[in-house]
Amino acid sequence: RFAPHGAVQPKQLDYYLDEFVFRFNRCASKSRGLLIYRLLQQAVVTPPITYKAVIGKRSGKS
Repeated sequence: RFAPHGAVQPKQLDYYLDEFVFRFNRCASKSRGLLIYRLLQQAVVTPPITYKAVIGKRSGKS
């Protein structure tokens, strides 16, 4: 029911788990509209994050 993402890197595990929890809660929720409304509220007040910050890359070449 939940689509696999292939290999999960340890440094990105938190993001995969957050997505899984969101999908699970969305399916189990009796009030899906409220869930989406709260998600949008958080998206508006949360500052953007760069891709480098998400994947944890350091600046410079390795």
